[in-house]
Amino acid sequence: NPNPNPNPNPNPNPNHEPMPKPKVAFAIVVTKDGPYVDGAAVIREGVLRGCRAKYGDPELRGSPKYDYDFIAFLLDDAVTEAMEESLKRFGWTTLRKPLPVPYEEIEDATYREMVDKAGCCGAAEYLKLYAYAQLEYHKVVLLDMDSLVLGCLDDLFEADASLQFTYDMGMCSRCQKNATLEHGGKVPPYQGGFLLVSPSMKHYDALTAIIREGDFREGGAKNAPGKKGIAWKGTRIGYYWGGRTVQGLLPYYYTVEAPGESLEVDMCAYNNMVDNEECQGVPVDYVQNAHFTVCQKPWKCKRWYRENQALCEQLHDKWYELRLEVGKEFGEPTPLYDMDTPKLKVCGPQGKGRKGYLPVSPAFTPKLSDGRRARI
Repeated sequence: NPNPNPNPNPNPNPNHEPMPKPKVAFAIVVTKDGPYVDGAAVIREGVLRGCRAKYGDPELRGSPKYDYDFIAFLLDDAVTEAMEESLKRFGWTTLRKPLPVPYEEIEDATYREMVDKAGCCGAAEYLKLYAYAQLEYHKVVLLDMDSLVLGCLDDLFEADASLQFTYDMGMCSRCQKNATLEHGGKVPPYQGGFLLVSPSMKHYDALTAIIREGDFREGGAKNAPGKKGIAWKGTRIGYYWGGRTVQGLLPYYYTVEAPGESLEVDMCAYNNMVDNEECQGVPVDYVQNAHFTVCQKPWKCKRWYRENQALCEQLHDKWYELRLEVGKEFGEPTPLYDMDTPKLKVCGPQGKGRKGYLPVSPAFTPKLSDGRRARI
C-alpha cells in the first residue's frame, strides 16, 4: 500500500518567514488626573533601551525575543481626555475600564463600605487585575508610574508562574517570607508596584469572585455572625496597609486558593525600593527596575539624601538621564535650565525642589479643574 502520508513532518514554515515573537505588555494604571505623565514616558523609554547590554546592541529598542506593547488602564470616567491624550502621545495605548467588581455587586456590606478607603487608591487598585484578562499577551508587567526600568526583564518571561512578585516586608514587620498558615505564620504583602502576570481568565474569574464575596474580616464584634478571625476569610492575610485590596488579595489567593502558582523574585534586582539594608547596598547596575517609594518621586527634585540613600541618588540620576532622552524624542519645546547635570537641567538650582521641575512639555501636562497646569 502506498504511504498515505509520504511527508509526515512537513515544514510548517516553507517560505522561511520569521515566526511572530511572543507579545509582552508593560502596563500602568491611571485612576485620576495627576502630574506624573513624565513617569509613564520614562518607563517606556527605559523598557525600550533596557535590553541593549544583554543582547550586545547599543541601538536596540525593545527586544529581539519579544514584541513589547505599552498599555494604560484608565478608570472609566475619572480620567480626563487631556490626561489620556498625554499618555497616547507618549506611546501608550489607553484602555478605559470600570471597576472589575462594581460596588453594588460586593456581597459583604462592611467590605463594600470600607474598600474605597483602603490603601492608597481604594477599589481603583483592582484595575490591576485586568492584566489577567489580556489574553493576547504572553506576559503583562504591571508597574506603578513612579517606577524606573534600567535592565532587560526578558529572562523573567520564561518562568512558568501565574504571578511573579516581590514582598513588601516594610508593611508587616511580623510577617515571614514563605510563611505557612498551618504553622501559625503571617504571610507578608505582595508589593503592588511590580506584578508580572501570566494572563488567564481562570485566575481573573477566581480573584474577582473573592472580591465579590467581600469576606474581609475586621475582627471581633465587627465580624458578621459566625465568622471568626481577621483579614481575608479569617486567615490573617491582608491585615496591613494595602492588604484590603491587591497587596493582601494576591498573597491570600496564591497562598490559600492557588498555592505553588506564584514566584518571588529578587527584590534588590526587581522593584528595588531601597528600603532595606541589603537592597541599599547593591550597585546601581544590579538593579533591573526600581520603585520610588522610600526614595521619593524624581520629579519632586529631592534636595538631599541620607547616608543610606546613596542608591536613591544614583537611581534618580538614571531617571533624569532618561527624562532628557524623552525630551529629545518628542522635540521638547520647554527650555531646560542652563545647568551641567541631567538633574539640574530639569530641576533647576538646588532649593527649588518640586516647584522647579520642568515637565517634558506643558502641552502634555493635564489641566486641573481650575484651569491651571498641573505641577509635579
